[in-house]
Amino acid sequence: MTANFHQPQSLWEATAKLSFEVKALDGDAHADVVIIGAGFAGLSAALHLRQLGKSVIVLDKGGPGWGGSGRNGGQVNPGWKRSSVSITKEYGDTIGAQILAVSNDACDLTFFLIDEHEIDCAPVRNGYLLSAYGEFGWNAIKERYEAAQPDSQMALLNSDDAGRMTGAVGYSGALLNRRGGSVHPLDYARGLAQAVRNLGGEIYAPAAATQIIREGGSWRTETETGVVRSEYLLMAVNGYGDRLQTKVTRTVVPVVSCQIATEPLPPKILDRILPQGQHVSDTRNVGVYYRRSPDNRFVMGGRGQNKEIQDERKNRDLLVRETEALYPFLKGQAWPHYWHGYVAMTPDSLPNLLDIGPNAFAGLGFNGRGVAMATMMGKLLADCVDGKPTALPLNPPQPIAFHNLRQIGVGAYIEWARLKDRLAK
Repeated sequence: MTANFHQPQSLWEATAKLSFEVKALDGDAHADVVIIGAGFAGLSAALHLRQLGKSVIVLDKGGPGWGGSGRNGGQVNPGWKRSSVSITKEYGDTIGAQILAVSNDACDLTFFLIDEHEIDCAPVRNGYLLSAYGEFGWNAIKERYEAAQPDSQMALLNSDDAGRMTGAVGYSGALLNRRGGSVHPLDYARGLAQAVRNLGGEIYAPAAATQIIREGGSWRTETETGVVRSEYLLMAVNGYGDRLQTKVTRTVVPVVSCQIATEPLPPKILDRILPQGQHVSDTRNVGVYYRRSPDNRFVMGGRGQNKEIQDERKNRDLLVRETEALYPFLKGQAWPHYWHGYVAMTPDSLPNLLDIGPNAFAGLGFNGRGVAMATMMGKLLADCVDGKPTALPLNPPQPIAFHNLRQIGVGAYIEWARLKDRLAK
């Protein structure tokens, strides 16, 4: 089957094994649940709802994986950006423990779905490394490690061990969490979509919602080519929402993340980079994340510029400098692949599970941990429809103050955070 929608060019689009033929919505349709967004969260919700016997229609402006789900680094990360100490302090021992468990369970769920539905997305589960810069970074990962004990899935590495496992220079240590892994993200999204279709769910694209109305005790979702009526409404738009969903989108701040990739590297170079197959992000406020791709390329990612039109040259140059600082032997390497997308950030660095109206829920704000957490969010959204309690708190939307000034605010924050990173080294 071939995709008949435009997918933004990326390494993942260039190397995808799976394809998915979307259907156009033509006229009126009905389902128990309509889901807006065919990324990991929306597709996972659809999959879980079909397993509960609910009829499902998924609408998307592009198609499965068109947004951040098909453009991210493919890292299946356990743990939160926030420390477990701060989460427990804010939410208390009981709820805090639930929130902490959700992140680890999200990795298990992701790889379970891949196995259950035989998704050919190059899954690797060799662990995730949170690498530390300087004394501040070392103290941060040490605190995380000690707070999680006893936990046989985690190991605290000194600078020598971190250097051996990453092949990189300059780290003061690293925290290994063996629950983590990586996937080909676009193939994962398309594989989830095929699993939904195999179970009888419908996915329509291009089918951007143009109007959503509460009508006669049900939901009426209009698109340019048809109307869907449903008992339940789920929004899973993350960083790609529009003005129609402002109640939801104003609870997060979309931030540009960009990536570059080499051509496949020869063994003599590749064997010096992450020889055991882990993937990495670091402890800096504005850090980087990187991995080896399934076809033996090196992929580096980090923050892009805070403006609508990206300067590809500047973004590339920044990531190349970061790479060469960590791996000096890659200096002069060609980087033929560049792409970018949006991650959705929240003020408290935790995802938003939202009650947005009668029989209507939303899940978004994965703070750069979208593969595992968006997959888990789909299950939580299905639990909401099924009337089950959820492991994450279900809250009404709380729009971010001065959201219209977010670009200025994000730009100022990133510059301030980079200054902090330089001073902390």
